[in-house]
Amino acid sequence: MSTAQRSSAPVAPAPYDSVEEVWRRAGAPRAAIEKLAEADAFRCIAENRRQGLWKVNVLGEAPLLLFAAADARKGSFSSGGIEPAVSVRAMAQGCDIVEDYRSSGISLRAHPLQFLRADLDDMRIVKCADLASIRDGRNIEVAGVILVRQRPVSAKGMLCATIEDETGVAQAILWPDRFEIYRRQVMSASMIAMRGRLQKEREVIHVICDRITDVRSMPGHGDGAISGGGPDP
Repeated sequence: MSTAQRSSAPVAPAPYDSVEEVWRRAGAPRAAIEKLAEADAFRCIAENRRQGLWKVNVLGEAPLLLFAAADARKGSFSSGGIEPAVSVRAMAQGCDIVEDYRSSGISLRAHPLQFLRADLDDMRIVKCADLASIRDGRNIEVAGVILVRQRPVSAKGMLCATIEDETGVAQAILWPDRFEIYRRQVMSASMIAMRGRLQKEREVIHVICDRITDVRSMPGHGDGAISGGGPDP
């Protein structure tokens, strides 16, 4: 490649070294940067989710005019105005996973029910994957994160729900009278336990629910995977 060709080749943008740099170079509103921090997007430059949220917390609503003007003149990021580093304790893994679900609806770390399994086993709550081997008509209880809630128009008030644990999914049916009793748990909880009669029709498996429990009201902590550990101080 000639000198002229090398000089005209596009220059790759420099990597971001801090949350402040992302904010100032990207020109994104502070609210957008905060959403990224909540989703743990800054883990590679802020060590952990809490560290990223702390760094966003010390940002103003807009970059200081002095530093913004300097950045514009130089065409690069200046380190002026950056707050000194503060060490913030990382979340427990279970809390991190709950926050993943809250911010983006998915987690690539693990499944929240994985951290609760010992407690669920003690309460004889079966895994979703085990439903296929349990005999039809048996009363069982299964727990998971709610994926889908739907009330088909033709179902005359019946609610269908899909939950997921670390082993698979389970389908549930709540007849109208059961739905009215457990409306709050079904519509507001993120993780529920469903108790009822197992119904099998060839490959189709449902739990005909008699009782719904919000997992957050159950004993056990599961490394913070039930509630996320509450608000940070």
